[in-house]
Amino acid sequence: MLAGWGSLASVCAILWAALVGKSAISDYRTQKIVDKEVDAADSALTAAYRAFDAIDQMRGRWIPAAESHAAEEALGTAGLDLAHMDDATKRANVTRGVIYRRAEFFKSDFDAIFEAIPAAKVYFGPDAVDWLKEFPKARNRLLNSADMLGLAAIPNNDDRDFAVKVRRDVFGAGPDEQDEVKDMVSVALQKLEDRLLPQLRTEKAVEK
Repeated sequence: MLAGWGSLASVCAILWAALVGKSAISDYRTQKIVDKEVDAADSALTAAYRAFDAIDQMRGRWIPAAESHAAEEALGTAGLDLAHMDDATKRANVTRGVIYRRAEFFKSDFDAIFEAIPAAKVYFGPDAVDWLKEFPKARNRLLNSADMLGLAAIPNNDDRDFAVKVRRDVFGAGPDEQDEVKDMVSVALQKLEDRLLPQLRTEKAVEK
């Protein structure tokens, strides 16, 4: 009889160990998923902050002489004849060159957005992807408007609204004007913060 009880106890112990082991594996897998979600949230938000700052830097109104000269040299090397342009058109083309050089300098910040998109899609859905894509869209709009600076500078161009809109896209708006490029990235960043910051803060609280 004692042997029987011993066998039963052994079976119970094995079952209990199996249950505990299964629970431990389940907890481990759950934690791994949580860790990956946190990493995805961190990568997406970090990329968004980088791209937001990059766009702000690209739109800086002050253009140092060295930056302007470097852009002018690059345009000349590319075959653009600046010498035979009127002053307004030349300035517009040099400014376009400056904006494109800035965009190249900040390329890695936008690469980070595209690198963050796959994990964001898996863990946070298509909305998070759409919000992240607003940053390269804003950059493309900025560059497209920079391409039109020369057209906006043509002396006989009477479309003042067009010229103002182009320069506003490139350099930003005044205090009482709507800045559509900034609105694009500001709204996207706010949406990402609303969705992802709680995830990060909850995990930090658990760690403490």
